[in-house]
Amino acid sequence: MSLKLYEIDTALEDIWDEIEIAIEEDDFDHLEKLEKHLEGLELSLNDKLINYARIIKAKKVESAALREEEKKLAARRKTIENQIEWLSGGIKANLPKGSKIKDATVTISTRKTERLELLVDPEDLPREFTRIKVEADKTLLKERCKDNAFGKGCEYASIREDYSIQIK
Repeated sequence: MSLKLYEIDTALEDIWDEIEIAIEEDDFDHLEKLEKHLEGLELSLNDKLINYARIIKAKKVESAALREEEKKLAARRKTIENQIEWLSGGIKANLPKGSKIKDATVTISTRKTERLELLVDPEDLPREFTRIKVEADKTLLKERCKDNAFGKGCEYASIREDYSIQIK
């Protein structure tokens, strides 16, 4: 019987419970069977974790290849966008304002648009014309929380311990 990874933990807990009962009842025959079953589940868990790690390594390689392909496609897209901009500039420079040209596949026309151009740096604008983005300085908060610089502890944030897996 092959258990799924999430089922192995539950099966291990159940066996440990049964082992405790067998020890209390001095049932050594049952205890031997449980120990063999326990060893099999632990090996099964290790095999499954190793296979997960192999899949992760393969997915990382695939992800890196896709990232490289994205870079190539982005460069190609940028080239095409530059060509579009250059060709559009040629049309704009040579098409009289308010005129229209068309054939069976395309229609070219102009229309009036408005675009704001700042004459000063944004820092020199009055406050009513600016936006301020507020964000937490997580690095400083973490340092202060670790140093207990706020006295009773850190009332603004908490440090949560976690772990990451390393697959090589």
